[in-house]
Amino acid sequence: MARDGQVSALALFSGELRQARSQAGLTQDQLAEKLSYSTSLVAHVETGSRAPSLDFAARADEALGTGGLLTRLQPFVRAEAYPAWFRDWVEIEREATSLRWFEPLLIPGLLQTEDYARAVLAAAHPGLAGQFVIAGVRRCGGRRLPGQCPGRPGRGAGRRRGQGDVALRHTEGGGATPAGLH
Repeated sequence: MARDGQVSALALFSGELRQARSQAGLTQDQLAEKLSYSTSLVAHVETGSRAPSLDFAARADEALGTGGLLTRLQPFVRAEAYPAWFRDWVEIEREATSLRWFEPLLIPGLLQTEDYARAVLAAAHPGLAGQFVIAGVRRCGGRRLPGQCPGRPGRGAGRRRGQGDVALRHTEGGGATPAGLH
């Protein structure tokens, strides 16, 4: 539930998915099998603890006969996955052919390994639970640099992207964390 009693897009998506699954007479296990996703993911999406991908929404629409409803809701869910002040930047990243910025002490988010991102988020928010940090890392993990395509070897982040030595020598989270970026 969002602030002021408004329903979030994720809560709406979750409710529609749960209702469509129930009307189809399927269990979470059965739906997961039809979608070729894990039962755990179906359960997380239904409870609103995990945002669905566009592929998940499309497969669920097909399996449940919802006429494209879930696919139409998914972009709104994705937009809510990031803080309001950052949402415009996510769209800029998606459309950009190149990005340039200067970070003297931290490796920019899209170039971070999962371990490095976890260490940075944990250091920035020491009083918060580990689940918050894990959710932040997962949320950022779906973003890609321009030209970075899944399944295309050699297109990942790294020094090829112009990362400076100062950031690579910085030891936030322990000395071994930046080493995975070399």
